[in-house]
Amino acid sequence: IEGDALTDTAARARRVAALASLRRSAQGGGTAGTGAETSTPSGATPLFWLTLPADTGGLTADGLAVVKEFLDAGLVPTGVNLMTMDFGVSSTQTRIPDLVDRSLDSAHEQLLRLLVSSGRIVTPAQVWSMMGATVMIGQSDVAGELLSTTDAGRVAALAAEHGLGRVSMWSLNRDYACPANYADWST
Repeated sequence: IEGDALTDTAARARRVAALASLRRSAQGGGTAGTGAETSTPSGATPLFWLTLPADTGGLTADGLAVVKEFLDAGLVPTGVNLMTMDFGVSSTQTRIPDLVDRSLDSAHEQLLRLLVSSGRIVTPAQVWSMMGATVMIGQSDVAGELLSTTDAGRVAALAAEHGLGRVSMWSLNRDYACPANYADWST
């Protein structure tokens, strides 16, 4: 959830309501008002990850608000995946894995506080296991921000050190044409 979808409070409320409806259905409650009876296989509660933007201060304020809205509705995400990319800092000034590490540490503190304050008893290790990091591989869409294969190895090591529940990359094939800051590999 990012960009306009992140700040659209009506869309955020619909997401929470939709997942709450899925959970009720999975628990045998059906979908209120429709008479439809649906459930997940063997009545299991739906599992879900929230993928949200982050910076070196952790989750953005809007991203943290999204997590809180789900928790307030009694919906604990399986995990929170941080989009640890587009820091706006040249990789010649600061190594991208260092920025990813700061982002993860900050988000860990935020999520631990949020989960504890919402009445969930969690340990720091449990919070790490419900966190993920998605990095943008190679040249990002921010000029000067490059994640090398060596950097990717460091991010993988960070994931293992922290016991992250997920680590992934964006994206083997981009969803739109690359801007001018990408190298021209055809020459």
